[in-house]
Amino acid sequence: MPFNFHMNQKILLLIALIILAGCTLFDSTTVRGNTFTITIQPGGMISQETININAGDTVRWINKDSQPHKIKSALFESPTLNPGDEYQYKFNTPANLTYTYTTGTGSITVN
Repeated sequence: MPFNFHMNQKILLLIALIILAGCTLFDSTTVRGNTFTITIQPGGMISQETININAGDTVRWINKDSQPHKIKSALFESPTLNPGDEYQYKFNTPANLTYTYTTGTGSITVN
């Protein structure tokens, strides 16, 4: 098969464009928040009553109690979490809030 210099240049150019497009789509400066887990433990106590996070972070609640729980605040309200269910909420703006769940309260500070 004869060497086709112009065809190889076109293929290399196409590969370079695809790589550059991928770098733009997955820019490393994009903020991807962390996920923090709060567990509703057997007996209804939570693993952390107070949590400090940053805007862009997500909090996940996992119900490991034998009873259903619902989590509510001024920003969100979970569906009823049966044993084993989980709910998560992404905090995009700074806030200081208290949330309630079936057997108590917790607080979140979003920096």
